[in-house]
Amino acid sequence: MRKHGAELALEAGDPRELKKKVQAFAASHGTPTWRTFVFETSGSKAGQETAFALLGHGGHLSVVGYTPQKAELRLSNLMALDAVAAGNWGCAPELYPAVLELVLSGAVAVAPFIERRPLASINETFTELHERRLARRVVLVPGA
Repeated sequence: MRKHGAELALEAGDPRELKKKVQAFAASHGTPTWRTFVFETSGSKAGQETAFALLGHGGHLSVVGYTPQKAELRLSNLMALDAVAAGNWGCAPELYPAVLELVLSGAVAVAPFIERRPLASINETFTELHERRLARRVVLVPGA
């Protein structure tokens, strides 16, 4: 993710160690470690549990990724940290023009994260999706 603008990229691991690294990074940049935003996009049980564990005081967890698996969380952390957890399904339609402009202007890169495939490959694509073998989002294109 560094080549796409991330200043800090961490490998998954022990949430306590990850939290220490995030806090050290924030401190090295003079950034407060409270009221931070955590975006969970993996759509995995481990990702959601890790994202929840990264919440700090006044933090906000935005769950974007979906998994049918049940994550084990201690909801009392929300109260104790005065934190918020929310889910979303994309963005509000009224934001689409602004989001599209960001993509078209090149401010947000989409191409490195998608793979175009013909619609006829839908069965194979779904098999790969269910087996969690896809590294990028697939866009099925009719007539391709």
